[in-house]
Amino acid sequence: MDQVPLPFIVNMDSTYTTDDDKDRQVAGTGKADLRKRQFTKHIYMNAAEGDKRDGYVELICKGKTLLGGRFSRAEREAWNKEVVMYFQKSAWMDREVMKESASRFCKHVAEKHHGKKVLLTCDNLDAQVCDEVKEIFAEGNIFLFCLPPSVTEAIQAIDAGYGRSMRAAIGRLLDDWLMNEDNMNKWEEGMNAGERRILISNMVAMANKEVLQNDEMRVGCFTRTGMLLTLDGSDDDKIKPQGCTQLPIQVPVVSNFTQEPITPEEVMTPEEQDGLITAEDEAIHFGDEEISEEIDVVAEDDDDEEEEDGSKDDDKECSEESGE
Repeated sequence: MDQVPLPFIVNMDSTYTTDDDKDRQVAGTGKADLRKRQFTKHIYMNAAEGDKRDGYVELICKGKTLLGGRFSRAEREAWNKEVVMYFQKSAWMDREVMKESASRFCKHVAEKHHGKKVLLTCDNLDAQVCDEVKEIFAEGNIFLFCLPPSVTEAIQAIDAGYGRSMRAAIGRLLDDWLMNEDNMNKWEEGMNAGERRILISNMVAMANKEVLQNDEMRVGCFTRTGMLLTLDGSDDDKIKPQGCTQLPIQVPVVSNFTQEPITPEEVMTPEEQDGLITAEDEAIHFGDEEISEEIDVVAEDDDDEEEEDGSKDDDKECSEESGE
């Protein structure tokens, strides 16, 4: 999972007019601040193909009520049902939104994958690593793996092309929408916030459906970032993180630390064992109540000189009592 910012005006490099009108400049919509973040796409997607592919998008919009209860019923019913709509004052993923998203994801996994364990990777966004969110995922049988900080652009699958593909698809859909004369007039006259939310929710749903079907691109995002490492290293040559100059990545070989069983030839003789015994090994703690004669007790190091002297006196007394 990851977040991708989305302005309302996706493409600022194009304008529209008819072929026979060479001079007319088509006005844009709204104010210049529509070029800034208006929405945030929160994307979930997996690395499976065919019938096992899975993924959906949640849209975080600017608003004061988490689930948009302040907006009219007509608008809420017009939002695309395939896109979950959240609202936050800066259109950003905070802890409250993430807790709601985590709960919905756990429910989705339970229904879609019948309670199977799921590995979910994400970056170190505060909303994703807080204890409350971790507990929600844990209760839903989700193992949350947070990637190291400052490297998500290189090893986060959504940042490796999926998020950009989503944004490009939305841009194309907006281009097609503007080719309709009525839509063009609405664009030039200016659209209110509710109309923009309805439009973007539908375009996000269509774009997600389009991009999710591209198995080669989507799974390739996981492969390039090393998310699909194999035990035998068969696909290591496909790991190509963005911005890395030394390619392909050489994954270090894991050393085998399994201790081999000792063969009869390696068993030490009593004479060899005696040669390794030091004076400290032969020291005995006479303070112990029971000491087997067959067991060598190793003395602990003691930096206290007074205690050392005291132990010598004890040794002398014990020797006199035993008649040695």
